[in-house]
Amino acid sequence: VREALDGATVARLKSGDPAVFGRLDEETEALREAGVPFDVTPGVTAASSAAASFGVSLTRRGRNGAFRLLTGHDVSGFAEQDWRTLARSGSQAAVYMGLRAARFLSGRLLMHGADPQTPVAIAENASRPEEKLFRTTLAALPDALAEQKAEGPSVLLIGIDAPEAVDDERRSARCPAGAAIETGPRSFHDTPSHSLEAAQ
Repeated sequence: VREALDGATVARLKSGDPAVFGRLDEETEALREAGVPFDVTPGVTAASSAAASFGVSLTRRGRNGAFRLLTGHDVSGFAEQDWRTLARSGSQAAVYMGLRAARFLSGRLLMHGADPQTPVAIAENASRPEEKLFRTTLAALPDALAEQKAEGPSVLLIGIDAPEAVDDERRSARCPAGAAIETGPRSFHDTPSHSLEAAQ
């Protein structure tokens, strides 16, 4: 606000999508109160990045008609979820910043009748060079996180049956010439023509 009122054009860069657990409302309210015009450019939220790294979709026809985004950052607020609905067979959710709350999450869902074998796909540092992907089950979640020594920002994809994680060697050469590229239409203008030809 201070820099903008001094006449500067300000870019506030945030990791992920600013509208998903990014405190966007607090910042835009401050700008509105100060009379500073602004524009919000949506980003790619961590749950989508994690799913893309695993090569799966967060929603699938016939599998789930809803998908929940939760944050485990504030464990006291986290306790107020509708656990019975989340525990139902076929429910899917992404838990942001879920490392601290993983044991609580697992216990609460199991207590409300979730299948202990519910798949959980975990992306630590999703979409970053140091990204780490692994899979487990709801019952084994706390132990799996300890075994993997997960410490970075992590997204837990509950109920998403992801294929085996991409290993480091495959990730470094993720899309060689002649491979298919899955991309949204807004990305095409950023892609060199020879890459598009390879994708087609």
